[in-house]
Amino acid sequence: MLKTVIVYMSLILSALVLQRVVIENLWLEITRFGNIVIYGGIYRHPNHNIPDFASKFEDELNKISSRRIPCVVAGDFNIDLLKFDNHTATH
Repeated sequence: MLKTVIVYMSLILSALVLQRVVIENLWLEITRFGNIVIYGGIYRHPNHNIPDFASKFEDELNKISSRRIPCVVAGDFNIDLLKFDNHTATH
């Protein structure tokens, strides 16, 4: 199975790929006009255990946040938040 996260970038941006392989994700450190922002693209397969994913994702966020650089995270988490009240894995 091919696992890929793709990011489209403008040529006017400078990017550094931050290697992360624990979950399907891609972290980019983008510099524009001297400002640095980290962007994360995340994908959770619908069959991936939610508590396991949440734990690994939290570890990734802790690593990123320790850098004290603004961060934007987007992706497809495949978690139905409408089931929060009756599905304990979404807590």
